[in-house]
Amino acid sequence: MRAVRSGCPQIAEFAAQRATIGACDGSAMCLRSTRALRAFVKRLLGVSRRTDRAVAAEEQLADECKQALTTPSRAYAVFEGYDSAMLQMQRALRAQSAVALDSARRRLAAADEQSKTLPSSELLLERFRSGCA
Repeated sequence: MRAVRSGCPQIAEFAAQRATIGACDGSAMCLRSTRALRAFVKRLLGVSRRTDRAVAAEEQLADECKQALTTPSRAYAVFEGYDSAMLQMQRALRAQSAVALDSARRRLAAADEQSKTLPSSELLLERFRSGCA
């Protein structure tokens, strides 16, 4: 269950990482921010997949607990949406295209909206406590 423990702090850190995109000033700084967020999202996806495999392999866990510990499929879609938006943002910044930058901003806004559909950390903790107690 070490995999689960390693993933929890990263999920909590995701919001802080996302905030760096809105705070960048200038193309070079924004490129660094987008690269950092993409790298973070890729690590988060990797940790989530490892966690899900570890949870599925645990024979002693009740199904409710497994469900509480497994990454929701919507979360994968959200993280992949952010990765795609950041890739598009990087390309737009390199091309210095206002049209491409606006398109990337819309894609990022869509990822932000989709992320609002994910369960809160409080709800996830409640599910864990009720399913794994």
